[in-house]
Amino acid sequence: MYTLIESRTFILNHYDVDLANKIVLQKGDKDRHKMLLFVLKSVIPFERMINSVDDIFGELLREVGLVNDTVELFYFAKNRIPDYVNRLRNNVILVE
Repeated sequence: MYTLIESRTFILNHYDVDLANKIVLQKGDKDRHKMLLFVLKSVIPFERMINSVDDIFGELLREVGLVNDTVELFYFAKNRIPDYVNRLRNNVILVE
C-alpha cells in the first residue's frame, strides 16, 4: 500500500493533465510507462497471501500493465490507485 500511495503522490506532484498531454504529443510512440509496473512487481511478495489480496494484486498488475503513456499514467494515479489502496486496506489482516 505504501508503494502505491507514494507512487501516486510522486506522479500527481510531477504531472498534470496538460503536461501529460504535451509529453504524449512530443514523444508520440516513444512515451511508454512501464516503471510503475516494474516497481510493483519488485515489491509484491512472491509467496501467496490471502486469496482476496492475491486477487487484488493480480488485478492491479494487469491494469498497470495496460498503462501506455503519460496521460494514462496520470489518470491511473489520480483515479485508480485510491481504489486499490482502499480495497487492500479492507482486505489486509494486521498481525500483532
